[in-house]
Amino acid sequence: MSNKKYLPNLDSLRGLAAILVIVSHFEQLKCYKNIAHLSNWGVFGSTAVTVFFVLGGFLSTYFLINEKLKNGSINYSLFYSKRYIRIWPLYCIVLAVAFFWWPAHMGYEYLLLCLFMMSNVAFCLYGLNVVIDPIWTLGAEDQYYLIHPQLFRLKNFKTIFLLFIGLFVSYVSIRYGVKWFLKVPNSLNFFLDKTRFDNFLLGGIGAFIYYESQHKIQIPRLIALNFVFKKQVQILLAILCVGYLVYCSFFNVKAFSELTLSLLLMPLLLNLALNEACIVPIEMKWLNFIGKISFSLYLSHKIIIYWILKLCSQKPIYPFIKATPYNHLLLYPIILFATIGMAWLIYEFVEKKILVLKEKLVAKKV
Repeated sequence: MSNKKYLPNLDSLRGLAAILVIVSHFEQLKCYKNIAHLSNWGVFGSTAVTVFFVLGGFLSTYFLINEKLKNGSINYSLFYSKRYIRIWPLYCIVLAVAFFWWPAHMGYEYLLLCLFMMSNVAFCLYGLNVVIDPIWTLGAEDQYYLIHPQLFRLKNFKTIFLLFIGLFVSYVSIRYGVKWFLKVPNSLNFFLDKTRFDNFLLGGIGAFIYYESQHKIQIPRLIALNFVFKKQVQILLAILCVGYLVYCSFFNVKAFSELTLSLLLMPLLLNLALNEACIVPIEMKWLNFIGKISFSLYLSHKIIIYWILKLCSQKPIYPFIKATPYNHLLLYPIILFATIGMAWLIYEFVEKKILVLKEKLVAKKV
């Protein structure tokens, strides 16, 4: 049985999503600093987060299925140790920056929420500084991963797969039922929008479909794989995905739905990871590089952008930048170089050491 630790295109997909995050937050912070900006580009940030969540749900489920097939059970202490050693050192550095050093300090109550895996709750309560608010996604991930591995305590994959389907349908019904049919506080709707379990679960369903195609793990074939991989279907999915984003970006941003996008992304993700005849392979060295440093980039990029724009706010630069509708053409190369360069430095001198520690832990516990 093959045990792929590297799936083609996925690092590049992560890198592409990281670039979308930079673009979206750059325009957001230009608006925040009263500099001419491109409107409605926030949808690209939401798109990137959806990509990260669906991809995270896919990969975590992929490796859990593989471990259960190989060992017959899941090493839960190893799963959680690997995740928290990987995430928390950099996460805590960002929290320390926001709490002790940043001009607009975090309150103690929001710091505690973040330390107890509820950064998405702190975000919903408007308790995160604008330059670190991307950490809300880590709260959503932590909450999902508390539940996700426990589903693999069930013995057979058919039951686990059907449970994934049931949880997905239940969560979507609750999320949109509350939004459309019940009169509840907007804060509850906001919180449900910042959990995104449907994105994670859909990625997990994709991982089951992937494994069924490779190893026949006896799950119900709810999707005809040959149909998903046909060239015409790939073209249609790509057109729908791009067309949907263009429509939401330039015509009606309120129509954006992470669920709609994730339903389009999941079969595209399967093609990227599995189909050698994928019509849009995105495996590129430079995107792979950005994908490799994407976690450091995600945590640090808004801080870097903020300070660059702060410098641009000084005379005599600011009057020119503020009055120039096409300032983004001048600033984008600087922003991309600075954010990617800083993320590389963090990766080389901090994150790599964390990854070495994680590998030592894995070697010790396996």
